[in-house]
Amino acid sequence: HFFSGAYISFISNYESQTDFRYFYDFSDYEQLENYLFEKIFICISYTMHDPKSNIDLIKKYIDEHFTEPLKMSEIADRFFISYSYMSKLFSQKIGMTFQEYLLSKRMSYATELLHDPFLSIQEIASKVGYDNVFNFSRTFKKHFGVAPTHYREL
Repeated sequence: HFFSGAYISFISNYESQTDFRYFYDFSDYEQLENYLFEKIFICISYTMHDPKSNIDLIKKYIDEHFTEPLKMSEIADRFFISYSYMSKLFSQKIGMTFQEYLLSKRMSYATELLHDPFLSIQEIASKVGYDNVFNFSRTFKKHFGVAPTHYREL
């Protein structure tokens, strides 16, 4: 649970800039354990002392998973921060709420997919994270002022 995709991405980026060692490079478990604790400590220190890094990791996670069902409470748990802190931090650093950001990602992707005439509205709804085509169409119309079928015709 600790090593979510965003944390692994951070560690990968960190490792590419520093030394990287393979498991077989260690002569015993104690060396491996010390190495791993050092890397975990660096990762924890990075995210705890720089709140912006938390939100960058969270935003990256959302950008990579916006087509899946996402709940802010689950993401806050994944990144070991409180729901209220994440909500406040997200609004301050991104300039919009979690739901607004998620909606903008999904709607932007939906407009791209609508250019493909071979995809049905149902398929597009599913691809952008909606399991109900009516909810998708209603949200799309509220966001853009036109229904997805009409947007496609423009």
